[in-house]
Amino acid sequence: MFPKPPSCSGFGLTTALTFLALCGCSRSESNTGVGEFESPPNVILFVIDTLRADRLGCYGNPAKPSPTLDQFAKEGILFERMWAPSPYTATSHASLFTSTYPATHGIWNRQRLESKGGDIFPALPDAAVTLAEVMLELGWETAAIAGGGYVNERRGLAQGFEFFDSHTFGAVNRIGRAIDWIQKDRDPTRPFFMFLHTYEVHYPYLPNEETINRFDSEYQGPLRKAVADAREFAEDYIKQFPEKSPIGPVQKKFFKPLFEREDFSDRDKEFVFALYDAEIAIVDREFKRLLQYLESAELDKNTIILVTADHGEELWDHGYFGHHRVWDEVMHIPFLAKIPGGPSGVRRTDSMDLVDVMPSLLGLLDSPIPQAAVGKRVNWIQAPTHIEERVHIHQANWPHARDAVRNGASKVHFFPGEELPPEVFDLSQDPGENSDLSITQSGKSQIAQAELTFQTFLQSSTQIRKTWNLFPVFHGLGSFTPEMRSELEGLGYLDQ
Repeated sequence: MFPKPPSCSGFGLTTALTFLALCGCSRSESNTGVGEFESPPNVILFVIDTLRADRLGCYGNPAKPSPTLDQFAKEGILFERMWAPSPYTATSHASLFTSTYPATHGIWNRQRLESKGGDIFPALPDAAVTLAEVMLELGWETAAIAGGGYVNERRGLAQGFEFFDSHTFGAVNRIGRAIDWIQKDRDPTRPFFMFLHTYEVHYPYLPNEETINRFDSEYQGPLRKAVADAREFAEDYIKQFPEKSPIGPVQKKFFKPLFEREDFSDRDKEFVFALYDAEIAIVDREFKRLLQYLESAELDKNTIILVTADHGEELWDHGYFGHHRVWDEVMHIPFLAKIPGGPSGVRRTDSMDLVDVMPSLLGLLDSPIPQAAVGKRVNWIQAPTHIEERVHIHQANWPHARDAVRNGASKVHFFPGEELPPEVFDLSQDPGENSDLSITQSGKSQIAQAELTFQTFLQSSTQIRKTWNLFPVFHGLGSFTPEMRSELEGLGYLDQ
């Protein structure tokens, strides 16, 4: 069994305590209202890659591409303010699995380190205790069915999983494989913990014509033909190379040339939103298939299901396509939960962070948490009577370092990699982060406070890394298989 964590006072780390107090974290906090289960429940943690919250119907998208997820939210819990710590896949998953921030675990998608000869790809060390390792120690059978890319064993993300299958084959394949594992491969005498992940809705987008037309049937520009040709190419590629993902060749051949054209118009960009919604609709349909299987197998009444994302996507909201920055369209992600015997139809306005998922789930299961975890134990069964605002930190490192400190409605951006002055936004009046208030007296005061908070955060992160020996393991690109490299190129990770 992993060591039972000490109380916060057991750290002896003044700066760590200061930051934990600021962010509302309490590693020894008891979780009253813990769910009562007839037997240990199964747990499915479903991460939909690159899914920004505001494109789901339940978060306000009028196109409503997600009827199943919307209904799931009505029958369970929806957190309106769920934040990612980073805009990167490997980074956010490392935070999700370890309940530590990027400044502690250091698992960036990639990092420039000249002393190592150029770009390196950090991995979690064996000393890191992951959610899967905890669940395995507690007696759960652990399985990961993921979408490949940076969610792979070379990043240390397979730690604790007895079964680990990660390939960029799309939501249809990944949900199908999950159902097959539950139906045929699991040990029915043990509860299971499944991490399920799909790179849909990550670019490049390959929805079918029928699904695209649900969201935009009028557009006839070059992107429509590119999608049709890319789908045909991908289908032939899979027949020829069934064990390989077509995503790399598809991106290079069909999408990258178009997106980089100077005449890529506003109407073309508008169609990208339709493609994005169509991808969501495909994932939503497959999620429905999973729910229907769980119900038919009589597993639905004893399975906790959590749905979230690792980060969102900037669809030219701030003049850019991708996810390398810390604007809210990238940091605001969904979080939906359905707990047997738990609340139904609840929308929560207290804030959550990906680092909170591990301690909150373990609290629900009445379990202690790993010693290095810094996330808050959020009581999913009972909402607080009084909401206290807490600090959330967002960090990016590529192609330029960017950081943000969120404290309630105040958000301060720092640009250390570009030597630009900080920017300040009042999210209650300016949710789109368009009106910089840094030159106002209030803005200057918020910058000073955010600078102090961020420095305290960095000091605590460094001390936690040293205390629990969480120094990342460095890998070069040569350590990845040709298939992994092709997937990374196709997902746009090796372009910049």
